[in-house]
Amino acid sequence: MEQIIQRSLESFNLNIPGTAYFDPQLGNLAQFYKETLHAKYWVAVNEQGEVVGVVLNKV
Repeated sequence: MEQIIQRSLESFNLNIPGTAYFDPQLGNLAQFYKETLHAKYWVAVNEQGEVVGVVLNKV
């Protein structure tokens, strides 16, 4: 997911300090949401099993 987010930010020239692009936790989103009370992390995969997106929710 880290690569998807970073590539998306790059496409909008948002690979700049202060954005998620440089967030040190970006590569650990699943673990962060697993440890966060009332949080959910869903992963979307295509038919080839490749990750194509996620949904993050914290209520």
